[in-house]
Amino acid sequence: MLSDKWQNTITSAKTANEVVAAAKAFLSSWTPAQIAALPEDCRPGEMGTPDDVTGYAFTLVQKGCAGDHQPPVLNTMASFFAAASIRLSEIVAPKDYALRRPLKT
Repeated sequence: MLSDKWQNTITSAKTANEVVAAAKAFLSSWTPAQIAALPEDCRPGEMGTPDDVTGYAFTLVQKGCAGDHQPPVLNTMASFFAAASIRLSEIVAPKDYALRRPLKT
């Protein structure tokens, strides 16, 4: 579950760079022991671009869905990065409704 502080940080981001900065701040709030508790293939790498944020979100969610015995820290990390990835999508989405392509049913 994502804390109100981090949820507010993400939702208040106005630019992709602000989301990346929030991701860096979130990661810096973790101790080395907390990072080490993540599965090795889910430990964070460089967070310099929006693609880094969304790619890491995908990795975390994919790993979280892969099995029942994942450490709780994985869910915490995945919650933040999934929310950050969604916010990035909102920021880059066309603001003019006419430019959006609705899903065909």
